[in-house]
Parts: sequence; structure tokens; C-alpha cells
Amino acid sequence: EGKKKKKKRSKKSKELVSEEAKKIIEETKPEEPKEEKPEEIIGENGKKYIQPPVVSHPSQPPTITSEEVNTGKLIASPHNLSIKEEPKDVPKEERPRERLLSHGAEPLSNQELLSILIGSGTRDESVMSVANRVLMHFEGLKLLRGATIEELTSIKGIGTAKGLLILSAIELGRRLHAYKSIDKYVIRSPEDGADYIMEEMRSLNQEHFVALFLNTKNQIIHRQTIFIGSLNAAIVHPREIYREAVKRSAASIIVAHNHPSGDPEPSQEDIHVTRRLVESGKMIGIDLLDHLIIGDRKFVSLKEKGYL
Repeated sequence: EGKKKKKKRSKKSKELVSEEAKKIIEETKPEEPKEEKPEEIIGENGKKYIQPPVVSHPSQPPTITSEEVNTGKLIASPHNLSIKEEPKDVPKEERPRERLLSHGAEPLSNQELLSILIGSGTRDESVMSVANRVLMHFEGLKLLRGATIEELTSIKGIGTAKGLLILSAIELGRRLHAYKSIDKYVIRSPEDGADYIMEEMRSLNQEHFVALFLNTKNQIIHRQTIFIGSLNAAIVHPREIYREAVKRSAASIIVAHNHPSGDPEPSQEDIHVTRRLVESGKMIGIDLLDHLIIGDRKFVSLKEKGYL
């Protein structure tokens, strides 16, 4: 009888444990996905559409497609109803890429051209909004041309890949603008010499001393940066310049340097360096035709000033 009682108690305790385990399992069981009923949607054209049932997962974050980001709008779907939509939809023919295809690049604004380079926006902004913030950050194109990758990637929506694409486009534009055929470029006046180097040198942040080597027809046969830094007689040694002139069989040379301040008025040091180069050229038999000082879209010719 004692053994029978023990067996009964053991059986009851197992049943209690089993019941408790079932309760715990039921409480910790994950919530089953809820299936939504088909929903009727009325489109902009007045037609009715049936929205197919979608299984909703409360823990799943809303997603946005690449089409939504690229076009600057959000397409209504159960996954993005919490995202703020753009107030106005941009017609396809008015988007930057389509306008570039149909009208060419010239009519496009700076913001539109930059948005094409950037390619896509962010979760919260269209690509046009990102392009506008980039231009505002750099106060337009003037400061953008000197942007660094660190400055670009500090802007929300611009990663390393997009930043490098922008820098590459800027550099390519700079080279195209400065490109001239050396074989055919003839220096007939100080203006010709200044035009040849103006775009490249006017925006430099440090002084660059450059020499143009000419043949007997005053055609440019070689261009070389002699040094970078503040101009003074100790650094600009005639030997470095005329050695290259002899090597290139140049008949004459023109030297130039920029003033980062944008003011091309010559200093006493500029005048002293020029006179020293003139004297050295006379001894070697290679004439110094001019010394040009480049400012911001303006220049000074020391020959015209009477220092040569």
C-alpha cells in the first residue's frame, strides 16, 4: 500500500510539472504573423485596385526600393506608410536625367547636374535635396571646385563613392577647360600668355612659379612648374630655369607665378627676381620675354610695367 501511494504522488507531480511546462511554452511562443485582408485602393486616375493581402511582421522595419529613392518619391505600400512622402510628384520628363537626354546639359541647373552625379538620395531625402545641400555647404561652385573628400563625406547622403565621383568630375572639367594644343599655341602678347595659364593658376592656394619655353616662332614647346612656395630670390635661382631652357633648345622663355590673394600687383621681391632672370638670360642668350603675375581673373605683365 505504501508503494502504491508513492506511485500516485509521483504521477500527480509529473502531471503538474507537465501542465506548468505547457503554460510557459504558450506564453513564450512567438506571435503568429497576421494576414491582412485585401484592401481596395483608388488610384489618381479614378480606377479601383485591389491591394493583395500582405503578411505583416511587427518587428520588420519598413523598406524603401531603389525606384523610390531615385525618383525622389515614395510609392504607397504597407511597408513605408510611416515614411513622410514628398509633397509633390515630379513628372518623369522633368527629372534631371530625362531633361539631359532631351535638352542637353546646358539648360540644366547646377543642382540638376550635381544630382545626376550623386545618383540617388537617402531614406529621408530625394537626390535633388541632397544636391542642394551640397551646393549650400560650399556656397556654390566656387568653393566646390576646391572640395576635399573629407568635406564631401561629412555631408549626409554623400559617401566615399559619391564623393570620389564628384571630385573626378571637377578635375575632368578643370582639365578640359585648361586644355590647349601645345603644338599650335603661339604667344603674341601678354594676354596670350595669361590666357594659357589663367584657369589653372588663379585658384591655387599656394604660389606656383611656372616657366613656359618657346621656340623661334614663339610656340610653346614645354611648360614646367619650377617650385611651389613664397617667391624670393633665394629660391628662384636662374640656373634651374635656364638649364631646362638649354635642354629643350628654347629660344626664349616666359615665367609666371600666382598670387593666392587674387591681387596681381607685383611686390619688390617680384621685381627683383625678374631683373635677376633678365640679366642671366642675356648672358646665356635666351631672352626672358615676360614675367606674368596671375590674380583672380586678372593679371599684370612686368614687361608692360617697364621692368624688362
